[in-house]
Amino acid sequence: MKTLSAFDAKTHFGTLLDRVQSGEEIIITRRGRAVARVIPEGVDRAQDRRNLVTAIRASRDAILGEEEPLSARELIDEGRRF
Repeated sequence: MKTLSAFDAKTHFGTLLDRVQSGEEIIITRRGRAVARVIPEGVDRAQDRRNLVTAIRASRDAILGEEEPLSARELIDEGRRF
């Protein structure tokens, strides 16, 4: 993924749009910090969603340890007891 400063993105906006239209994703930065991601219209974000779910599950497992995670029903029932 290519990174451009906000100034360069503004200066070369037409070229930036051509690159995005050809399938490239571009991060726009301001003062060295990412502030926007420009992606082609209609890109399937399924892999991003799968990666996010994997990261959430890994976080959950790190918090809960090696124990078997509770089901949604068990979590709901436990919340009702308090």
